[in-house]
Amino acid sequence: MVKHFWICVSAAILLITAAAHAAEEITAYESDITVRADGSLLIREVITVRAEGRDIRRGIFRDFPTDYRDNQGNRIRAGFEVQSVSRNGEAEPYQVSPHANGMRVRIGSADTLLTRDEHRYEITYETSWQVTHLPETDELYFNAVGQGWRFPILAAEVTVTLPDGAVIGRATGYAGEAGRSDWTVAPERLSDSSLRYRLDKPLDRYEGLTVVLEWQPGLVTRPTQTDQAFRFLEENGWALVGGIGVFVVFFYLYGAWRQVGKDPDAGPVVALYEAPDGPHGPMSPALSRFIHKMRSDHTGFTAALVSLASKGFLTIEQVGKTVTVHRVGTVRGLPPGEKVIAAHLLPRVGDSHTFEKKYDKTLAKIVEKFAFAVGRGEAKYFKFNLSQTFTGAALFVAMLLSMLVASASFIWGLMASLLIALVGYAGLGVLKDPDNRKGQGLVLVVALLLAISQLVLVVMAQDFLGPLAPAVGMLPFAIIGLMVLLVFSVIMASRTPYGQVLANKVEGLKLYMSVAEKDRLDFHNPPERTTEHFEALLPYAIALGVENRWGDQFDDILQQAAQTRGEDHYHPSWYIGSNYGSSWGRGFSTGAFAGAVASGVTSSIASAATPPSSSGSSGFSGGSSGGGGGGGGGGGW
Repeated sequence: MVKHFWICVSAAILLITAAAHAAEEITAYESDITVRADGSLLIREVITVRAEGRDIRRGIFRDFPTDYRDNQGNRIRAGFEVQSVSRNGEAEPYQVSPHANGMRVRIGSADTLLTRDEHRYEITYETSWQVTHLPETDELYFNAVGQGWRFPILAAEVTVTLPDGAVIGRATGYAGEAGRSDWTVAPERLSDSSLRYRLDKPLDRYEGLTVVLEWQPGLVTRPTQTDQAFRFLEENGWALVGGIGVFVVFFYLYGAWRQVGKDPDAGPVVALYEAPDGPHGPMSPALSRFIHKMRSDHTGFTAALVSLASKGFLTIEQVGKTVTVHRVGTVRGLPPGEKVIAAHLLPRVGDSHTFEKKYDKTLAKIVEKFAFAVGRGEAKYFKFNLSQTFTGAALFVAMLLSMLVASASFIWGLMASLLIALVGYAGLGVLKDPDNRKGQGLVLVVALLLAISQLVLVVMAQDFLGPLAPAVGMLPFAIIGLMVLLVFSVIMASRTPYGQVLANKVEGLKLYMSVAEKDRLDFHNPPERTTEHFEALLPYAIALGVENRWGDQFDDILQQAAQTRGEDHYHPSWYIGSNYGSSWGRGFSTGAFAGAVASGVTSSIASAATPPSSSGSSGFSGGSSGGGGGGGGGGGW
């Protein structure tokens, strides 16, 4: 029994020993850092790994961070260039590609599997913009062994050599995971200009070693203001590209608006006392609003209902917030919009329809047909200039993408912004001939192709330009550009000369219906104020948004008419309701009645015809492990 027990214990020990032996790890990590007089670092790393065919099958990869942010949020990009890579003393294939906030060096071949053994990798590379130039010293604060390694590191040693004549002042090191500062490493001074850091215990996964040392200035060339300016542009030039892009978008859209988006000269407005003449006789209230607002809406639908009521076609019953229309007659020669209501909402005498405070799909379709009928032939009245708006939108998208391209390569982003400017300038040149539709279409196509080319650049940037670095600072450029685009998309539409003539007539009718009683004397032979005249033009007053002022003009006349009927308050024969009775606490007024009818009916239509929306610094002051430049880590593949 005892014999069997010791056999089991021996087997367990052998298994544990085998498992330990089979662990994939970095058995030795040596880094030799040479600081050059031009400020660049030449680094030779010797990394010995134990491969067991799990994570390390074909080779290893080395990640090196290159992109950082300073205290002001400005982007800082360090240079990185691999000089050579070898394994066990022989050249080894490798590939460098952008990864996260830096570059990844993938070492090995997909066609070659490593033997289960120790392998010694040697990587030599150059990096720049790692030396910090303080007023009285130069300093290197560098993550010599990065905190991103996925394997434990059994032994690590770092040697730093400065240019001849340098005398190292203060020097220290920090080991452990990123942010740790209590595990300090005192270096061994090999000479005045070189020293060595050696760890006294292994590093666990995602632990590293950061070195900090200073020396007298004058031995490492400090960048000039020109160097710093060019570097700032390379790292933060996306802001310049974004500024150019916003200016170009504004410049193009403003220029396009001045050339094609402004209405013709309106000329004097003369008061009209009746419905203005249109392309097919007197304009309907709905068409008058369409000409006035350059769009069809629910108020136009309300005006059409009141117009039908005034013609004896229907009555309007309003109880609280519920509005019901009843067909009571037949009228011939209705204008297009009113024909749609007659045919689809109330097709037979005796039919009724209640506008409920919930979405009605059938009503929504009728409102769409109504809008189509009223706006038919709109090309005679308006020019919507969609080609110019879409061109501006394409330039805006190209501008956003060019900022992203500039975050990877300022030169490429700048060239893209200049192309955007060229397209915008060419587009304005084409607009000088308003009849050149082919030229305008060509500009739109070119703008779209430019936006697509920028998208391709963004997708491919990681492969040949460098890592993209989107910044919060890009957001204001996007917001400003979007606001410019939205504003001009609204005002880009303009009236044709004929549309302006009609708009002047509508404005004349609005002028007549909206003046105060004392100003009526300025009109030439205005019509007599009668209940018939009030009711005839009430649909137009609703359509043009002056129903309250129109009603106030007839307050005394309509009160007299009510008294003659023996009623307390006047109301048209086609209206049944009580909302007109108090004028919101200040006694009855006809203006309040007209406004109540318009707002009540329009509110009900809007609720029923609108679908519900769906919801849904120095390293000696506060230094720590992982706080310097360089670093990164790696793993196996």
